[in-house]
Amino acid sequence: MVEKLSISDTSGYEKLDKMKAKKPTITVLTSLYRCEKYLNSYFQHLSKTSGLDEVEILLLHNEPTNKELEVVESCMLLLGKCVRHIVIEKRESYYKSLNRGVDLAEGKYIAIWNVDDIRMPDSLQRQALTLDQYTDVGFTYGDTIETPEYGKIEGKFCCHPEYEENPTEFLRSYFGSCFPMWRKSIHERVGYFDEQLFSGGDFDFWLRVVHLSRLKKTKGPLGYFLNEGKGLSTVGWRNAAERTVIELRYGIFDKINFLFLYSAIKNYRIHSIFRDGIPYKISKYIPNYSVCLLKRLPLFPWGMVKYPLVYLIPKLAKIIHLSFTLGPRAVIHKLFKILGL
Repeated sequence: MVEKLSISDTSGYEKLDKMKAKKPTITVLTSLYRCEKYLNSYFQHLSKTSGLDEVEILLLHNEPTNKELEVVESCMLLLGKCVRHIVIEKRESYYKSLNRGVDLAEGKYIAIWNVDDIRMPDSLQRQALTLDQYTDVGFTYGDTIETPEYGKIEGKFCCHPEYEENPTEFLRSYFGSCFPMWRKSIHERVGYFDEQLFSGGDFDFWLRVVHLSRLKKTKGPLGYFLNEGKGLSTVGWRNAAERTVIELRYGIFDKINFLFLYSAIKNYRIHSIFRDGIPYKISKYIPNYSVCLLKRLPLFPWGMVKYPLVYLIPKLAKIIHLSFTLGPRAVIHKLFKILGL
């Protein structure tokens, strides 16, 4: 792994002041892998960010191509010393990269900015102000705009509820969106991202935070979220299996889709968080963990009935349609894919 620090310049992008010789307030984590088509736009939006003199950007760059390196290095020259480029020679998982970033972060607040999403210019400042104003809050989130195509400014407005209105629901559902910000110090109590997960680590981390800290919604939309159906959170059976892992782990038994129970138990350690190959028991982070799970066992029967039906009915309709168009072999292949076998 190589760390590359930027050099100041004043040409090209919006001119930015050099960072003061002090630690940043906010560290932004951006994990990169095969992302050339987004890089120039990402840096353009980054250059318009308010209060950039109090921000450090950690680019966690997995197996970069030569072209990606050229783009990053040229853009870093224009942005000053706020960008740190961490080159990771061998690709690692998304959540391993985030954990690496957490360890490297110098800011007291940590935020996510995925390369294919677009933050509002003032979103980082607004979220940091929320954490400044509410010192007992460990995590802040907000509304987003979902778009089917990168760069579009129109899309579906995703409004998330206020934590204070129904904190219990936050123990069952994910409202963190793709633009969260949290205190770095909270990792001492809640642990890190679970590296055995491929797409569900955000939800898993969120639930530990909700168990141990208050949350606060930051007013106003935070940015544009790209949903082309190709991201980590939209990857078929694995996404469903990991959601089942999380629901088993935190006792959300009435939401479990039992079609994925076998995949979840077979492929994951349900009651452990992994970091650098080392398991850490969930009971280390959640007070009275076993008692909490036992109290929620009565929710099991509802999950056994509801979610398989909700999931299967549209899938079966699709299989019937395929049987008339592609034949029985395609139907069998599709069925195995749906079930994750």
